[in-house]
Amino acid sequence: MKKFPSRGLVALGITVTLIVAAPLAAYADKSPRSQNTSAQRQYQQHEKTYKEARKAIETSFQAAISIARSTYSQAIAAATTSAQRSAAKQALGVAIIQAAAFRSQALITLGKPPLKLA
Repeated sequence: MKKFPSRGLVALGITVTLIVAAPLAAYADKSPRSQNTSAQRQYQQHEKTYKEARKAIETSFQAAISIARSTYSQAIAAATTSAQRSAAKQALGVAIIQAAAFRSQALITLGKPPLKLA
C-alpha cells in the first residue's frame, strides 16, 4: 500500500517539474532566436529579390523566344521561295542566339543566389 502513494507523489513531482520547466526553457530559448530573426529576415528578403529578378530574366527570355517563333511563322507563311524560307530560318536562329546571349549576360550580372546563414 505504501508504493501507491509514493508513485503518485513521484508522478505529481514530475508533472509539476515539467509544467514549471517548460516555460522557463521556452523563455531562455528566445534570446538567440531574436538575433537570428534579423539575419533570417534579411536572407529571406535577399532570396526573394533574387528569385524575382531571376523570374523576370526567364520571362523576358521566353517572351523573346516566343516573338522569334511568331515572326518565323509569319515569314514562313509569306515565303514563296526556298531562299525566303532559308532567310526566315536563319533569322530565327539569330534571334534565339541573341535571346540566349542576353539571358546569359543577365544571369551573370545577377550573380549567385544569396547564401543561407548557418
